Amino acid sequence: MSVFEALRGAVDLHMHVGPELGEPRRVDFVEAAQQAHDVGMEAIVFKPLSFPTTDKAYGAMKAVPEIKVYGGIILDWCIGGLNPKAVKVAVEQWGAKVVYFPLFCSANIIRKIMGGGLPGQETYEERLRNIGIKSGEKGITILKQTGGILPEVEEILNIAAENKGTIIDTAHLSPEESLVLIEEARKAGVENVTVSHPARPVPIGSNPEQLKEMARKGGYLVYCPQDLDPKKLSESIKAVGPKQIVMATDGGILIGPPPVEGLRMFVLSMRRNGITEAEIDVMIKENPKKILGLK
Repeated sequence: MSVFEALRGAVDLHMHVGPELGEPRRVDFVEAAQQAHDVGMEAIVFKPLSFPTTDKAYGAMKAVPEIKVYGGIILDWCIGGLNPKAVKVAVEQWGAKVVYFPLFCSANIIRKIMGGGLPGQETYEERLRNIGIKSGEKGITILKQTGGILPEVEEILNIAAENKGTIIDTAHLSPEESLVLIEEARKAGVENVTVSHPARPVPIGSNPEQLKEMARKGGYLVYCPQDLDPKKLSESIKAVGPKQIVMATDGGILIGPPPVEGLRMFVLSMRRNGITEAEIDVMIKENPKKILGLK
């Protein structure tokens, strides 16, 4: 894979690699690390869809020690949902860098997908069925019925805050829950909170004011090329400003390009839609390095 100078020193905060249960991938964890290293990238993060990716990160760095690779844990039902004990073990013993709040088991995505009629519904609905979720299930929320966050959420945030450098990601929570989580995490002392593809209609669907509020509260918005069409995505970047945005790929699906190629295409697409090289550097280098503690 040829070197694309814009990717030298870049970071991809959102990558999916094989092997993954029931999900064939474009690259496995070693190939992903090798390809990122070959184009001069500094670091990559393997986002889990089910079980923790810390073992993949460890194996990738053993095979390609010249690049930094990080993994995380996702708080879906497969590891007990909002499970502080699992988070503590993952962060303190497995080296998990990112704690992702519920993904396919979130109340938000189950409500949206099983309700029907949304773009991309079929793909998500199949994933929900594959992990045993049925119509009518309520899913996981971080909020108490009486208001405020659940005690287990508070405990998880405290664990993240105590283990400096741990990142909290809002995953597939609703925009309203994401705003609460950003505020509560920052209040607890968590240094960095990321919001995965917040502008994508499914599963998040934040409106422009919610996006700006997430950034104002200190959240980093992780934009991926699949979130919106390029013109709308560039407009959202301009509206929010690059200071609180990260460009990442969400790459690795079998029918898509390898993640490194996906990042190259994303950079070129944003350039063609009015985002400057300097702004792109902030979003693929400066911000993700700061989030990972590499600056």
